[in-house]
Amino acid sequence: MESLFSFLTLKKDVAYLEDEMSIRQAIEKMEYHRYSVIPILERGSGKYLTSISEGDILFYLKNRRIEWEETEKKKITVIQSIRPCKSCSVYESFDVLSSLILNQNFVPIVDDKGVFIGIITRKRILEELGKTHR
Repeated sequence: MESLFSFLTLKKDVAYLEDEMSIRQAIEKMEYHRYSVIPILERGSGKYLTSISEGDILFYLKNRRIEWEETEKKKITVIQSIRPCKSCSVYESFDVLSSLILNQNFVPIVDDKGVFIGIITRKRILEELGKTHR
């Protein structure tokens, strides 16, 4: 199997949030891109922090009875992810990636300093496996 680079969708081609964004901005970006889960990066450093899902946001708003106007004032980082996406170094083996991709739709990929460089999707892995088994 090739290096993880060959499966990578680069950061420039992936929608993501920054930790300074509001809940409302997150919802609007997720809606626009039709993402159900989206990575959150540290503004400035670009380090991967976590990923947040539509469900995480929904349960947070419901359980705290947050009004829509309040979503503009609260940072997305106040929401804890129920099932955070674990990241993987681009230098890891395919076996490490495989164990993560079984339970996540995508794996955030970071460099040796934890800086987000892109994602590898389960779909991309399956497409590549399909090619090799034809």
